[in-house]
Amino acid sequence: MRLVLALLLLLAALPARAADRVVDLPTGRGENIMRVLLLAPAGPPRGALVLLAGGDGSLDMAADGSIRALGGNQLVRTRQAYVAAGWLVAVPDMPLDTWRARPYSRLGAEHAADLGRLVALLRREVRLVVLAGTSMGSLSAANAAARLAGEQAPNGVILTSGLLMGGNGGPSVEEGVPGLGGIAMPVLLVHHRHDGCRVTPPSGPAQLRPLLKTAPRVELVMLDGGSGTGNPCEGRSAHGFWGIDDQVVATVTEWLGRL
Repeated sequence: MRLVLALLLLLAALPARAADRVVDLPTGRGENIMRVLLLAPAGPPRGALVLLAGGDGSLDMAADGSIRALGGNQLVRTRQAYVAAGWLVAVPDMPLDTWRARPYSRLGAEHAADLGRLVALLRREVRLVVLAGTSMGSLSAANAAARLAGEQAPNGVILTSGLLMGGNGGPSVEEGVPGLGGIAMPVLLVHHRHDGCRVTPPSGPAQLRPLLKTAPRVELVMLDGGSGTGNPCEGRSAHGFWGIDDQVVATVTEWLGRL
């Protein structure tokens, strides 16, 4: 009940139109909150795009929205490009209790519920809400898409450099993304042909695609190019689409425009 009241007060306090701001969403788990940076376009938003970082998901976000960790993550570093394309962008930090339980907390019901509350919040301002997760963030996006329903369910899900087929120590579909085959929304898979990360091989998306049996549309886009030479599992590499951010943004925004 206290969580419901806190959410109602938060919703009532939000402005009528999207604007840049930081929102602390209560999780109902003690003092834990999910801090979210909201970035608004100049005009009426086309919809909302939730960007879920990879790694441990902790952005170490300050109260003013400053991102002090994982700023080089591909989705996080391109957030303003999606704003420029007309989207209300939400960048959530990882609640402290979820971060401490990493990485398998990304597959849990509580984490999905946190994202569901964010989706419902965004629906007060826009009709269309899409989750986008990269690398480890793909687990969060897929888990939420599989679990959520009603006003908390996103209208689509985007998985870039997805970890969902697992391998060599990473959580995977086989290890518990519940109901993956029951995802009932359009899915976009984006991957790099030369992804060198051991847990996200280029073969992964093609293996994942047939598992999404009830998604009304599943599209797979394999990208190429760039000049990444960093850690093969981090942002400055093919895994992080280093050097081709424009191609990723163009691919995602074109797909979003067809929802």
